[in-house]
Amino acid sequence: MTKVGVDIRLNSYIEASDVDAIGADAVILATGSYSPETGFQKALPSIETPPGMDQGNVFGIEAVMARQARPSRRILLLDEGGGWRGCGTAWKLAE
Repeated sequence: MTKVGVDIRLNSYIEASDVDAIGADAVILATGSYSPETGFQKALPSIETPPGMDQGNVFGIEAVMARQARPSRRILLLDEGGGWRGCGTAWKLAE
């Protein structure tokens, strides 16, 4: 994208007046997030933590992908958000 002259700004705070000053033809706002250490994202707000999280055999995706957690060979993966995180983690574990 930089080769074609796209101005990329990461981890930036920007106001509408900044966009006007830049004179951008288009603005793409891409936000991301990390789930809290509870192991859940926003899809199940009524449950604070997954059952078993305190027993040492339930892990958040970040811990699994960072190899901080070592799950066993038999895994139940809960993808409460229905996005790439669950699918990608399952794929990585299957490999």
